Amino acid sequence: MPNNKELKNKYDAIIVGSGGTGLTAALQARELGLNVVILEKNGKTGGNTSRASSGMNASESLVQLDEGIIDNNRDFYEETLKGGGLLNDRAMLKYFVNHSAIAISWLMKYGVRLTDLTITGGMSVKRAHRPGSMEP
Repeated sequence: MPNNKELKNKYDAIIVGSGGTGLTAALQARELGLNVVILEKNGKTGGNTSRASSGMNASESLVQLDEGIIDNNRDFYEETLKGGGLLNDRAMLKYFVNHSAIAISWLMKYGVRLTDLTITGGMSVKRAHRPGSMEP
């Protein structure tokens, strides 16, 4: 592995960890035209995200529409607020809900197939988007 000075001189962005957050940061940096390196301590990509099993909740997504699932941001917001014991940061929750479908589409643009839909605790419709590889 290169030393710190070599990394600093060669890359615009150094991402530590190859879990969902690290890979997302790397993709966004590349979209901005930055030269990126990802450093991962484990022998494989994925970090803690590789242990996740429930999926990524989103409402009003194209995946839901393709499956004939009628959903809306208001219900997603209310159900998540209730699940959080009404202690949620409401502005953050609203932002999350209103951008959830966009996030799914963005990931799918990069080949992340989140086509397996399921219901998770507290939700009234299939809203958890999981990788297609998890389909039975």
